[in-house]
Amino acid sequence: MIRWLSSVNASVAMPLLPSRHYVSDHTRFISDLLARKPELEIDQRVGRQIWWDKLPSEVAAQRAMNAGGVPQKGYVYYSMTPADDKAGPGK
Repeated sequence: MIRWLSSVNASVAMPLLPSRHYVSDHTRFISDLLARKPELEIDQRVGRQIWWDKLPSEVAAQRAMNAGGVPQKGYVYYSMTPADDKAGPGK
């Protein structure tokens, strides 16, 4: 019986990896886009520099500004006075 199962499994087995020549729609789209607009990669690098690539002096200045902040309570739109505390929220 084991010999029969192994022969059935061998004939029905599917390949585990996709075809080596397969190109997804997403990959094809990105390749076509970069071929049509080669300046797009340069624009991406400029955008990355604006938002992510910071100089150490800029990071230090940001930390100094954050250190001067006032801590907020958990929910700033609802303040409870001692009299409201006894009545409960929304009463």
